[in-house]
Amino acid sequence: MLSGVLSVWLVGQFLTQFLIRKYGFEWIRLIAAMGVALLWPVGYFVLSGIHFFPRRPTTVCLFGVLGFITFAATSSVVSPNSGMSFLYVMLTGVSFFVAMQFSSALREREWQRGFAFYSVLGVAVLLMFTAFDYRPGTRLGNGTGILNPNSVGFVAVSVTVCSLMVRTRVVAICTFCCGMGVIFLTGSRSAFLGALIALFIATFFLRKNLGKKSLIGTLIGVFIMAALCAIYWSEIWPHITSFLALDSSYRGIGSGATGRVIAWAATWDLFKAHPWFGVGYRAHGELLKMASSGHNGYLATLAEVGILGFLSAMVIVFSGLAGLWRRAAAGERSSAVLLALCCGYLIIAMFERFLFNQGNPSSLLFMLGVFWGARRSGAASQCQDLGA
Repeated sequence: MLSGVLSVWLVGQFLTQFLIRKYGFEWIRLIAAMGVALLWPVGYFVLSGIHFFPRRPTTVCLFGVLGFITFAATSSVVSPNSGMSFLYVMLTGVSFFVAMQFSSALREREWQRGFAFYSVLGVAVLLMFTAFDYRPGTRLGNGTGILNPNSVGFVAVSVTVCSLMVRTRVVAICTFCCGMGVIFLTGSRSAFLGALIALFIATFFLRKNLGKKSLIGTLIGVFIMAALCAIYWSEIWPHITSFLALDSSYRGIGSGATGRVIAWAATWDLFKAHPWFGVGYRAHGELLKMASSGHNGYLATLAEVGILGFLSAMVIVFSGLAGLWRRAAAGERSSAVLLALCCGYLIIAMFERFLFNQGNPSSLLFMLGVFWGARRSGAASQCQDLGA
């Protein structure tokens, strides 16, 4: 049951963003809708008798969480829109709380089922969105203009990686291919790069769970794909250049990372002008004159909450990654997938708006992974190595 709650909670974030954008909610209603979408699992925890407060996060991680929330709230005092900043601080705190609840309640089998359910359900929702939005000749997301193509590709990354936990092979292959297809239709290069890195890391750690036949079949498949690419390279290369937009004046090699370099420099200047407490949580975009955001989650965090808040965020992230790495190396399949998702997410965050983002299931999976890795050993959620 908890696996189903997890998968519905994750997919619900994407659906909430779609409805918010489609019907044009004002920002207060937007935050209220996001809060409901984030908080409803708490009701399940209470009614099902599961502990209300998360159990056994490490002291280091707790200090990081408290530090980040404190400095984010402090920065909101000087924000050009203090009310909005405080509400986003509350949303971030809520997302941390619910993610810690899931991470302390789920066990290994439930994680695996939750990943599988989320992947299948997520692909179904993405395919429905594709049928609704896609227009030939445009990036998926630009057809109706409701959602940003990179945001859609970001969702598809986690759906694709989680397909590795689907046990029915035919369903897993279909889910994987659909997820990669959605990424291709969005034209999101950051999502594609993040997906490749995440899949490589997941495959590296999960290789122990592959039988000899599966391993040989995988190697043969890779060899066949490489051979076909070499044979038909002249036909494939135009599609690659089209996807990467190498010759585009707007997105190509000479565009300065689609204008992001200028936004990065401006965001860095904001940080230098307000190094200690920042310009206000979720407020840096209002102070940039040439872009709506800095398009870099790390620089945005620095500019918004200052160096102290940024260091607190890094404490949260790396305390979780260290734990995930140890558990993935010990053979935990769920930790391998979460580590892969976190690493892919950290790559994508170099090009996207925020480091902690509540409106995307991939961002919430990043939080889940960090808090799963940062739990104390011997916690109630101690997992079992189930093998393949």
